[in-house]
Amino acid sequence: MYTKKEFEEQLETLYNYYKEPIHKLVERSGLTRPTVTKFLEGNTLRSYNQDKLIEAVIKLNEEAQEKRRSLQERGKRIIQLELELADAEHIEKSESA
Repeated sequence: MYTKKEFEEQLETLYNYYKEPIHKLVERSGLTRPTVTKFLEGNTLRSYNQDKLIEAVIKLNEEAQEKRRSLQERGKRIIQLELELADAEHIEKSESA
């Protein structure tokens, strides 16, 4: 289980990845907006609701981090392909001259 500090870091990460995480958490958890708002404000909830929301926060963060890694990898591959194409064009120009 997470300590309070670790979970606060998870919430901070959630706000870094999502403009309005309340909507995502309502959608993901199936709980009402007031319940999610209370959770984000640090109020006490029923344990099963709190568990649902903690799980939703962690999964949303994991998904966002995976998407970010995927985009970074694709970006690296595109740059590599562009460099290879530039090298190939340079070699062709050298050979034709």
